[in-house]
Amino acid sequence: MSSDTDVTEAGAENAEAAEEKAKLTLDVKVNKPSACERHVTVTIPRDDIERYYTETFDELVPKAEVPGFRAGKAPRKLVEKQFRDKVADQVKGKLLMDSMAQVSEECDFSAISEPDFDFDAVVMPEEGAMTFEFDIEVRPEFDMPQWQGLSLEKPVHEYTDEDIDPTSTSSWPSTASWRRSMAPPRKTTTWS
Repeated sequence: MSSDTDVTEAGAENAEAAEEKAKLTLDVKVNKPSACERHVTVTIPRDDIERYYTETFDELVPKAEVPGFRAGKAPRKLVEKQFRDKVADQVKGKLLMDSMAQVSEECDFSAISEPDFDFDAVVMPEEGAMTFEFDIEVRPEFDMPQWQGLSLEKPVHEYTDEDIDPTSTSSWPSTASWRRSMAPPRKTTTWS
């Protein structure tokens, strides 16, 4: 029984470790050019970039087809050298998606639109950290004025027959048309 408990606890700890591992170490700077707009600058350190490269190559190496080797049997260094440029866009996409999700969770603003962001403008550096910027519209932040206890006056107007009569007859001639008919009267009246 205790071995089952140990396995369950170990599985829970591994799940928590994997969840923490997924977090990026971001340097986020938020500027407020206006009440409804934020300019966000995100810097991803090189350690996180290399971790994403390692995870991607861990998935690729067992499937990689390199001339002169059976599928999945090529040396890792050779696979990394041959596929580094192709994997760079994939890693950049994963980093951007994960960092945007983390920024939206951690920052203190409520976005009302998609970020104004150019994927192609972001360059994956060979060395050093990766930095990208975007603008986003947010709900305006303001202090709520004191509204409880306000008194309002509702204007009440009582209509008389003199008020109603001129308006009912004034609109009638403009919408109706009269025409003579030799046909006998019908039970229903048609208006044209």
